[in-house]
Amino acid sequence: MKLMSSWKDCRTTLRIVAAYALFGGLWILFSDTVMGFITRDPDLLRHISVYKGLAFVLITSLLLYHLINRHLRHLTDVNDHIHSSMEHLQSTQQRLQLADFSIRNISDAVYWIDMDGRIMDCNQAANTMLGYNREEFLAMSVTDLDPEYANEDIAADLARLKRTGCIKLVRSHLAKDGRVVAVEINSNYLICNGQEYICAIARDVTQRVKAEREASFFGTLIEFSRDPFYVLDPADGYRMVYANRAACEHYGVALEQLQTMRIPDWDPSFDMACVDILLQQMREGKPARLETVHRVASGRLVPVELSSSSLVHDGREYTCGYFFDITERRAMEEALRESESRYRRLSLEFQALLDGIPDGLTLLTPDLKVLWANPAAARATGHNPSDLIGRQCYEVRKTSDIPCAGCIVLDTLRTGEQRETLIASSAGRKFELRSVPVRDEGGEVVKVIEIGRDVTEQLAAEAERAEMERKLLHAHKLESLGILAGGIAHDFNNILTGILGNLSILKIQLPEGHKGLERIERCEKAVTQATGLTCQLLTFSKGGDPVKKPTDLHQLIVNSVSFALTGSNIASEVIITDDLWTVDADEGQLEQVINNLLINAVQAMPLGGVVRVSAANRLQERLETEPTEEERYVALAISDQGEGIAPENLEKIFDPYFTTKKSGTGLGLTSVYSIVRKHGGDISVASEPGKGATFEMLIPASRQSTGADNSRVHGGVTAGKGRILIMDDEEYIRDMVCEMLSMMGYDAEGFGRGGRAGGR
Repeated sequence: MKLMSSWKDCRTTLRIVAAYALFGGLWILFSDTVMGFITRDPDLLRHISVYKGLAFVLITSLLLYHLINRHLRHLTDVNDHIHSSMEHLQSTQQRLQLADFSIRNISDAVYWIDMDGRIMDCNQAANTMLGYNREEFLAMSVTDLDPEYANEDIAADLARLKRTGCIKLVRSHLAKDGRVVAVEINSNYLICNGQEYICAIARDVTQRVKAEREASFFGTLIEFSRDPFYVLDPADGYRMVYANRAACEHYGVALEQLQTMRIPDWDPSFDMACVDILLQQMREGKPARLETVHRVASGRLVPVELSSSSLVHDGREYTCGYFFDITERRAMEEALRESESRYRRLSLEFQALLDGIPDGLTLLTPDLKVLWANPAAARATGHNPSDLIGRQCYEVRKTSDIPCAGCIVLDTLRTGEQRETLIASSAGRKFELRSVPVRDEGGEVVKVIEIGRDVTEQLAAEAERAEMERKLLHAHKLESLGILAGGIAHDFNNILTGILGNLSILKIQLPEGHKGLERIERCEKAVTQATGLTCQLLTFSKGGDPVKKPTDLHQLIVNSVSFALTGSNIASEVIITDDLWTVDADEGQLEQVINNLLINAVQAMPLGGVVRVSAANRLQERLETEPTEEERYVALAISDQGEGIAPENLEKIFDPYFTTKKSGTGLGLTSVYSIVRKHGGDISVASEPGKGATFEMLIPASRQSTGADNSRVHGGVTAGKGRILIMDDEEYIRDMVCEMLSMMGYDAEGFGRGGRAGGR
């Protein structure tokens, strides 16, 4: 490098000397020649030569200064460039040292990995994070650090890394001591000196993953909490930013729609002028608690109590909190305030209200003294309300000096729980007594309210209904036996017909006086006796046929509903068309149908509800025939609000002995179906789980008389000629009848089906 610099300096010096010599020679060579062309005067030439020499010296000095100055500037530029290069080199070395020092000492683990997944190098943070030393790392591969990293996943990630140049993964690394460390890895694809490798920077995110899981847990906890939770954005006019499921259900609005709403949209009475005061209070760490009303999707205003706090997240301020529907609490508080006020003042309005309550109410102290009693309670004991106050209840009722045996009031004072019992008065009336504890602020029972209800008529109605149900069950059993008897009688009668017919043929074929004729006659008598038995069975089986007469369903429905629901906790709603058509029906059987369905409805609603009964006229295509004309029917529907019928049970609901009740017989709806069908009608059921069930019956309406049918079949069959077709499904009966007719001179032919007989 120094030799090259010296040679460059020498060349520069030679160029300066050569230029100077060339200019001097040219000056000497041409200056005299030029002056000779100008003048020939020697004196002038001598004077000019003096100035010419001075001009030569001046010009050559300037030229020499220019050349030397330019060379010096060049040398200065070269020196500056060299100095700058040295400084850049030093800066680069410092940066490389700083980069190496930073990589070796940063808190994130850094790995250099070849394309086969082997670790080429690592920094100190990798040793600290996983506990391996550098030599151990250099003997490991990616799958040693992450045993769950499958080869196909590695290949897919490597292809993506080559395509994008950088990928980010969240994996788990296995530390030397067995710990599983969650890491976030930023992998970079690099090529240096033609060699491919991967630089992976791994950061321990165990705490972050734990925090994210905890945040996810608490987020899920809030989302599925039964308490409504909300988040508002003050900077956006208190817009709803978030609401959990309970809040969405409270408003009856989806979250997406809620996120477009602000406080006045759901709280029209809220004073927005005070919102800044509340926000400042929340900023000071004091939660804002207040009662207001919310307008839900149905338009109803729901009173709520809300608690709100200030929350700062990602540098943005929010208000969040819970709210509770206090409809019931307000109602209870209002009732309590009203009760306390009336109890203190004993106002006339309170007395008038209690006078109209049919249940007896008595307020008792722990020593069973009467503090107050309403007129119903006094009437039950034969006293006036004022006569009871201050006296022990057992003195009034039993005229004794000790409490009644099994006193439920004492039991409530001891346990703090409600108790119920049933007692009978000396007059034979039955009362249902209930004791309800009254507690003080500390939760101690200080008084007891005794509620007495006269249930004499209710128990009688329940007993009557139980007897009716028993009779109905008995009727179901009889009907089932009747169906069985009818089937047996029909089949047995066919067999007896075949026996009797063949005996008659045999009797005809035997000559008079034959000794076998007597035995045949005995057999005929036995068959005749058996036929009488089958007739009795058929009579029993037909006993369920309706005895029809014109019937007004209006009063029948009203009476049945009143009877079936007496003493129950079920309300009724009866809707009957004013001009309801009369039906030809067996009134008792239809009453049984309605009672059956109403009893099922009551049993389907153990917690109470409403039974809806409707009856209306309907024109409908004739049942079980081709739809060629419309018939008049009365449509009777009974609906309940119970749990409904499972879809898989709908098709079996009318089958005999099918029931879902533990104590059911499975004959109730079968009987209903049988009676409706015997009336020429139809019954159907519609139900959805959780939405109750509706039974609808179609009963044919009465027709006007069209005159009697006077046609009559006359005469009998005598011996003669002719062709007779016999049709019966039993072959032995067909053969017997054909043989008898043949003996009488007729040409008889039997058929098992009507289609074949009609074709002949």
